[in-house]
Amino acid sequence: MWTYDTGLYVAPVPAPPVIVTHFYYSEPLALVLDADAVANLPAVYTDAIVAKAAELLSAREDDTTARAAHSADYARWVDKMRRDVKRSTGPTVPRVRPGGWI
Repeated sequence: MWTYDTGLYVAPVPAPPVIVTHFYYSEPLALVLDADAVANLPAVYTDAIVAKAAELLSAREDDTTARAAHSADYARWVDKMRRDVKRSTGPTVPRVRPGGWI
């Protein structure tokens, strides 16, 4: 599967029915200065960035206890973000009532 221009192409062509679920993550510009802001990240998730930064800083300072705590905190944030984007409804299933013509 690949994209070209504005289309999505699949080879070989699968037999119908085909269900495609597309997950994507946009990547904003890298943060360089203190004045930079993350435009595409909802404000509710900014603590995830802080948790990961704290984990990386703890690793740099060889503080294994703090690193483990910050790593667990970051993992909780990642789980929360995944749950928030998880599909909340199943696929559409046609129902045929008894006596229907199909």
